[in-house]
Amino acid sequence: MRSGQNIGRIKAAPNLVNICVDEIAQEEMKGRLYHCYKKEATNFKNVVELLDEMEKLYDKLHFPEASTKSRSFLREKAPQQRETKTVLEQKGTKGTFLVCVQYRQNATWQGEIVLMESEESYEFSSALDLVKIINNTSSF
Repeated sequence: MRSGQNIGRIKAAPNLVNICVDEIAQEEMKGRLYHCYKKEATNFKNVVELLDEMEKLYDKLHFPEASTKSRSFLREKAPQQRETKTVLEQKGTKGTFLVCVQYRQNATWQGEIVLMESEESYEFSSALDLVKIINNTSSF
């Protein structure tokens, strides 16, 4: 855990994701996902939907580039990035997390997550680590 030292760098990341956790019930979290490539929130009802939406975003952006992926001759054009201000303003009732995935290696994610309420940052080495950090730091 690090305290607030890299928060500025994370806020400037092109693939910044703001996860707003609004409800935790029966070991499942529900909330909203914000990023700079879509005006409105993407709602998720469980962790699988959250991770799936994030993976779709990274595939669309081609960033971070996946180290393993299916072959395709068609490549979608990356969407236009919008201002991060509205993404950063959103808050969850149980917790707010800024996530910056730096690498997609070994069929999983590596990066950094910041708990916005305390500005504590954590590094994660897999999507499972990311979910564990969110679960352990969310307000129940």
